[in-house]
Amino acid sequence: MDPSVIDPDDPEILADLITVAVDSANQAVQEQRAASLAVVTDSFNGLLSGLRPTGPGHPGPRTPGGGGFAAN
Repeated sequence: MDPSVIDPDDPEILADLITVAVDSANQAVQEQRAASLAVVTDSFNGLLSGLRPTGPGHPGPRTPGGGGFAAN
């Protein structure tokens, strides 16, 4: 840290600078985490779409809580 930004008569400015730096770092981490998660999620979506049976004879999606299959 540049010593010229530290004013012994104004400790609040140092606290504000630290708060802004921490908030900025947290924002950067959240953005990187979201970007990384999007890559993983997109990869899984591509894999899973190939596993879903479709077409004639497929009973359709399961009904929530019913244990059976929804009508096509």
